[in-house]
Amino acid sequence: EPASPVRDVSEGEACPTDSGFIADQDRATIANLQRQHSELLVQFQAQKVEINKLNARVKILEDNQGVIGARSADDAPIKRRRIDEEGGITGRVSSDTEEIRMDEGEVAVERTSEDTE
Repeated sequence: EPASPVRDVSEGEACPTDSGFIADQDRATIANLQRQHSELLVQFQAQKVEINKLNARVKILEDNQGVIGARSADDAPIKRRRIDEEGGITGRVSSDTEEIRMDEGEVAVERTSEDTE
């Protein structure tokens, strides 16, 4: 009888194993992981390039915004004056409306007094 149920030491033969199959699987797994690693590196590098482009674009937009902001600040007194003028116009319209109402009231009073006479 063999000394070990797994291996017959006396004959030097091992029980059949799938070591060849496992080695092939390991090689396939290694190749797959290397391919995935390479693909991820390419994607990572492409993302870095895209990020650099976007950062440059943001800087340009911020610089343009700074120029626009400076121009806008130059126009601020004009805008405030325009708003103040609009407020004056609104005030005049409302006071004109009140005068018209008063005139209508006076006309109504005059008509009433004429009717009573």
